[in-house]
Amino acid sequence: MSDTESDAQKGKSLSDADIEKLATLSRLTLEQDERKELRTKINSVIKYFQKLEELDTTEVEPLSHVHGQQNTFRADTCRETGALGEAIRQGVPDRSGNFIKVPLVIDQ
Repeated sequence: MSDTESDAQKGKSLSDADIEKLATLSRLTLEQDERKELRTKINSVIKYFQKLEELDTTEVEPLSHVHGQQNTFRADTCRETGALGEAIRQGVPDRSGNFIKVPLVIDQ
């Protein structure tokens, strides 16, 4: 195992420092009892995944969906919206012709 692998990947559990770092990255403020509970829960999930890693899955085909169904898509076609479309356009604060103007939400 490389030196860069985490303790969890080596089969160990997360430390208090690991939980504190996760809380910081998640922008969570946790009390001591909440950190302890979270650590217990996350470590149980890690142990479960470690148990799953013991399974031999060489003969198992990968799945994209467990139910076996595939998405069905309809054709993307333009159609007239009639009076409803015009009513919607009339109710917006800013528009240009048939287009609704919206504020920029992504910084450039």
